[in-house]
Amino acid sequence: MVTCNGNVCTFSTVCPHADQVFLIGDFNNWSTTANAMEPTEDGLWRAQVQLRPGTYRFAYFVFNARGGRFQDLDLGLTTLRPDARHYTVSVPHAN
Repeated sequence: MVTCNGNVCTFSTVCPHADQVFLIGDFNNWSTTANAMEPTEDGLWRAQVQLRPGTYRFAYFVFNARGGRFQDLDLGLTTLRPDARHYTVSVPHAN
């Protein structure tokens, strides 16, 4: 889920058994270190990112120490390919 207030977007996803979750996308060159998400007590993971107006592709990647590898929550991604399936978010120009 993504909510935007102006150009500040809050990304959140449910993954109660994850050890780490990363927000990756066009806005951070698909980096798994640029936007580590923070866990909440209710199993959500959140990250806020300030974005310029435009449309961006993104995905959530999860690290589970038991499995020892990164995997996507919903999209079935196994590598950091920007052409793989993804979500999009659009940030409008300010009025």
